[in-house]
Amino acid sequence: MMILAVCNNRYDLLSFTSILYGNGPGYKLINGVRENISTVDYYQNNYQAQAAVPLRYETHGGEDVAVFARGPMAYLLHGVQEQNYIPHVMAYAACIGQN
Repeated sequence: MMILAVCNNRYDLLSFTSILYGNGPGYKLINGVRENISTVDYYQNNYQAQAAVPLRYETHGGEDVAVFARGPMAYLLHGVQEQNYIPHVMAYAACIGQN
């Protein structure tokens, strides 16, 4: 389910979804302005999420990515983690860097 963010965008005063694609077919300009998401039925099967860069297929989305670990320090990776946490765990487990 997509969730609409509060319309606090001071640049164009349009709402936006909480997850946006970096690129893909969802890039749309209507009369030189991005699409007003509050007028779109995003529950339809053919809905395309907004994208910042026009491409035929998306190559960068906002979905979760699974990370698996086995061996020493594997317990540091469980559940949902922020993406910037993963390289720190890898460095720590490999005894590389300041940690």
